[in-house]
Amino acid sequence: MPTAVISQTATTPSITSQNVVKMVGLVLISFGLLGILVAAVGADYFSPVFTGLGGTAVFTVGALLCIWQSRRRKSPAEQNHGLWQQEATSRGASAWVIGFVLTGFYVLLYWFPDTCRV
Repeated sequence: MPTAVISQTATTPSITSQNVVKMVGLVLISFGLLGILVAAVGADYFSPVFTGLGGTAVFTVGALLCIWQSRRRKSPAEQNHGLWQQEATSRGASAWVIGFVLTGFYVLLYWFPDTCRV
């Protein structure tokens, strides 16, 4: 009976341009969230409009980089494989949280519009 030989050598992931682009995207997402947080907390040193819009723009660019990098070499059939079995689309905890937040925002916006004014 043949036995498989398992190598004990540690393999380190090679740094490729794909990994670098995805890492840059994640860093941009982090900076974007930081800008949005600074705008939300209301630091007096920076304009909340500038940091909020800048943070949103940087976050969007970073997210698009990550999405583009993870999906650019896959066919449409591979991209949708198992989509409805994932947690966010199969009534998992994250789907419940997102649903609750969106419904709560709609209730505040529709029935209590004064709470959403700045």
